Amino acid sequence: TATTSFAITVPAVNDAPEVSHTNGALTIEEDAIPANAITFGKISVSDVDAVAATAPVTVPLDANHGNITLLSVPGGLTVTNNGTDTVTITGGTLDTINAYLGGAAIIQYLPDDANYSGSERVRVTVNDQGNNGQDPSDFLPGFNGQGVVDTANATSEEGSVDIPITITPVNAAPSITSPAKVDGFEDQHFTFTGGNKIRLT
Repeated sequence: TATTSFAITVPAVNDAPEVSHTNGALTIEEDAIPANAITFGKISVSDVDAVAATAPVTVPLDANHGNITLLSVPGGLTVTNNGTDTVTITGGTLDTINAYLGGAAIIQYLPDDANYSGSERVRVTVNDQGNNGQDPSDFLPGFNGQGVVDTANATSEEGSVDIPITITPVNAAPSITSPAKVDGFEDQHFTFTGGNKIRLT
């Protein structure tokens, strides 16, 4: 009987962060004014292969039919495009992002898509900036279908969670559009056509 031994190297592959939330049902009217914007938070982030909870991360947030405003941003975090449909937090770590986004009323949302009602979501994405391990793209396409997934790009991985929002319709009053002035002759019919049409919407 012959035996032999040989070394096997198992590289550390960078796993994507995991993002979760514990918000209940969120609802807002389509014509809500800023004073009636909804606020929420309760977001938790983890990364199984981060070297430490002080590992840097970036956090983009985006919406389909409204604008996002981050409230009470602490020192050390930088927010770009606040008050738009795509907001990004930089300068954070797992610790500081969890401490901030874990608050109950940190993210403010307000619809801006006129007369849209229905399903909406705020997506919170966490990018791990490459911490930590070899990027999954290094093993593709050879390991397609074998649990190797590249979630971002060749240098980092990311995870996300959608926070669902229901935008409810508002019964708007009808409106009438009419010409400011028309010219005609007495004892003759006048037909409202073209730019002289009266419109009800």
